[in-house]
Amino acid sequence: MTSCLIKSLIYKPYPTYRQLLSDLTKLLNSCKRRPKEAQTAQLHASHPLRLDECFIL
Repeated sequence: MTSCLIKSLIYKPYPTYRQLLSDLTKLLNSCKRRPKEAQTAQLHASHPLRLDECFIL
């Protein structure tokens, strides 16, 4: 997942939270260890996130 996050940040500078979660979800679903179980990336935050805002390091 870390490599997917880094690739997303390199190829899509300033992605939105929605784009990052989508990329991570695609990576999880491409894993062959669990072909029949759909995986979803979830982000837990102490305050509501605006998914269409840019992710800034």
